[in-house]
This record gives sequence, structure tokens and C-alpha cells, in this order.
Amino acid sequence: MFNLPEYFSNNLDSLSECLNDLSWINCNSIKLIIENSSFFLVNELQDRESVLELLNEVSCEWHNVPNYEGEEKFRNRKIFQILI
Repeated sequence: MFNLPEYFSNNLDSLSECLNDLSWINCNSIKLIIENSSFFLVNELQDRESVLELLNEVSCEWHNVPNYEGEEKFRNRKIFQILI
């Protein structure tokens, strides 16, 4: 079960903020597993595409930390994997 922090709001901007922070998870390796992916947002195909794109971007950003000079001062690299 993937429990988002209390400050999470039910929108993509908030999801992006939570996943790009990850200070609320006390691990250096995180796996987000989407089971039964054929049912994942099946009735909201546009939302599904947006969420999957967001997850891919977040995973790439974590893979490349630091993404810019100075980022390592406030964000340590974490392994963020998405399994569908």
C-alpha cells in the first residue's frame, strides 16, 4: 500500500509535489507497483496517460539527481522504480 502524506490533495500537481519530494518516506529505494494495470484508471484514459507520464518523469528525475547544480544540498538521490 502506497500511503501519500497528509498534505496530499487529490490532483496531479499535488501528486507530482509528493513524488518529487519523498522526504516523507524514510527509505532510499522506493518501488511503486501498479497491480492489475489493465484496470488502472480504465474509465479515465486521459488521466491515465497523464499519471503514467508524470510517473515516468518523476522516475527519470530521481534517477538523475542532482538534475542541476546545488540540488544535492536539499535532495539526496533515491531509487524510485515503477513496476506496472
